[in-house]
Parts: sequence; structure tokens; C-alpha cells
Amino acid sequence: MNLKTMQKRYRVYLEDGASHKDKEVWRYYEVRGARGSIHPYSQTKLCVLIRPGGTSMDVIRAGKWELIRDTDDGREFLIGMADFSEAAELIQARRKRQVSPEQRAVYVERLRQYGFKKKPPRTREAS
Repeated sequence: MNLKTMQKRYRVYLEDGASHKDKEVWRYYEVRGARGSIHPYSQTKLCVLIRPGGTSMDVIRAGKWELIRDTDDGREFLIGMADFSEAAELIQARRKRQVSPEQRAVYVERLRQYGFKKKPPRTREAS
């Protein structure tokens, strides 16, 4: 399961110490958030780490996700790709800035006044 496909909406990080040259680089991508992180567990499942707090208890009570590890650092749940958006919302995943076409046009016009003007090409003077 490649989290790189979520890169348009969320900030996807490469785990510390991982290399882009690795054959199975998809294993080292993660989505980080204020309350935890999401990383691949297998080809079909994701692992959600929720840091200690009241949020993980709500998930346990709902019984929707499978609890695989309960430690002092937090709780890890196993989810399918269909639950990714819910998990991202739960951990408050860092999102990329979304700009509408109208906003983009305004930004382009505003920055156009600061653009560099083209210099005329140099000509060699005969000596």
C-alpha cells in the first residue's frame, strides 16, 4: 500500500534513515499528525499509531479497527485503505495547502508586478 498516492492532499514523509533507493521504499512512507501517524503495515493494510489520550478510547469503544499493540507510546490499530480519511482526521494529519483556481488567479496577478523584466539581448560592439 503506497501512501505516496495521498501526497496531493496530505504531507507524506519518508521515515528517518530510509533511502529512496530501497526497492520497497513504499514501506517507509508515513503521514504524520498532531495525535499520531499512519504507515503501511502490509500490501493491503495500514497501521495507525494514536498517541496517549482520550481519542484512542473512542476508537476502541466503537470496535471498528483492530487493536494490535497497546504501549506507553500509544495504541496501534490495523485498518484498511477505506478507513484512511477517517484515520487521517483522527490523528489530525498535516495537510497540504489547497488553493482554488480563483485564489490562484489572484496570487498570480499579485506576484506579476514583482516579476523580473526581460533585459534586451547583449550585442557585441565592433572595435
